[in-house]
Amino acid sequence: METLVYEGVFPMARKRKKVRAGPGRPSEYGEPLRLLSMNVPQSKFLEFDEMCKKLGISRPKGFILLLEHRNQNIIDLMAKVRELEELLEQEKEFTAHLIKENEKKDKIIEKLQEELEKRDKKIERLVLQLEKLKMEQLSKKDREATELREEIHQVLSTYKELKLLELFRRLGYSEKGEALMKKAEAFQKRWFVLGGKVFVSKELGLVLEPSHEVGLLGWKVKKLEVNADV
Repeated sequence: METLVYEGVFPMARKRKKVRAGPGRPSEYGEPLRLLSMNVPQSKFLEFDEMCKKLGISRPKGFILLLEHRNQNIIDLMAKVRELEELLEQEKEFTAHLIKENEKKDKIIEKLQEELEKRDKKIERLVLQLEKLKMEQLSKKDREATELREEIHQVLSTYKELKLLELFRRLGYSEKGEALMKKAEAFQKRWFVLGGKVFVSKELGLVLEPSHEVGLLGWKVKKLEVNADV
């Protein structure tokens, strides 16, 4: 058996009077209080104690609640309301946490978008610079082609055709051996494309006629005819 002791919790009269409470007592019931002490089975004591904990109320208030609400369904309902309130509070805390996390993610996404915009602008600048360099290179090649064309055509104005080696010498190239051969190969690769049986350079206005009997330096160079079908 357990002794159930309540100090100053049992009402005697119906007077509306504020009572000053002692340590651990309810602050206000509106009437005088009386001491109630009784022995109850331990299981019932624990059951009653558990009920008070679930409802979040003191034992004196729990006792009064039992007297005022003898219907078990009402007490169960109040306990359920208490439980739902706790769950609601947890959901509010969790929702607040999610909102905070989403705000962090939004800031991260915003920062990434700013970085992407910066990179896009940087890429755009690099593309413009690359296009500018290409145009400069093309312009440089056009200028080089114009100058070289004038020099070669001036030489070929005297000779109908020349071997590539002879043309190089008249242009003032002094390389010999392997160095001269590399220069000839670079000259062919840079300015000529295969057009039928000959190599043609529209930029230089020249035709380079290959021969299986001699090497590249022995191939003949002549002017490209304006109406030539190549």
